[in-house]
Amino acid sequence: MSVSGQRILAVIPARGGSKGIPRKNLRRIAGRSLVAQAASIVERISWIDRSVISTDDLQIHREGVRFGLSSIGARPPELSTDTANSFDVWRQAWIAAEEWHGESYEISILLEPTCPLREIDDIERVVNSIANEKYSSAVTISESPVSFAPEKALKIMDGNHLHHYLESERSLTRRQDVPRYFHRNGACYGARKSRLFGSDDFFGEGCAAVIVSHPLINIDSMEDLRSARKLFRRLNT
Repeated sequence: MSVSGQRILAVIPARGGSKGIPRKNLRRIAGRSLVAQAASIVERISWIDRSVISTDDLQIHREGVRFGLSSIGARPPELSTDTANSFDVWRQAWIAAEEWHGESYEISILLEPTCPLREIDDIERVVNSIANEKYSSAVTISESPVSFAPEKALKIMDGNHLHHYLESERSLTRRQDVPRYFHRNGACYGARKSRLFGSDDFFGEGCAAVIVSHPLINIDSMEDLRSARKLFRRLNT
């Protein structure tokens, strides 16, 4: 257990409400709910000292506990809305886990059930970035398609007039000249307690970029869910 003598807490956040997909966190991929998929991957990592379910929903709570996650009680109502900040949810879960189980943790990871194609290596790289004390937080990211880069983006103004998103882009930028851009993929966030509780800026100085190159889908819509199911079958056959 632990990494370099530092205790590790895994938090799986899964509220009951969802506008895009009703009961999203209980939807199934390969016969298991998204909550169960997240629980199953942490169960395979021996150095995680405690894994907890953060939810406002009794059915989701039971699902998490059934698959090995520890209880920390019900998530407060103010952190269970669709406008609640994920980092506030994480902070509350960290405090509750320590109080419920009488333990302290130096490092915590946040694993959203909506990214079921994460791999153990993604999580290990996040934690190792922090455990060596070079970084105080870390986030998994994926490279964004060139077509979504700001240099390629357009906006509609003054009715229906098309403009470059970046005012400096007066000519068409060649694909090979576009810088690399990245986006959060939801596979894993990690932080020391001092970073999560002591700073309003999770990113920036001291935040490690953990680049993931394998396919990932962060599920927000039914189309995402269908795509994730197909990709999961293809990768596991």
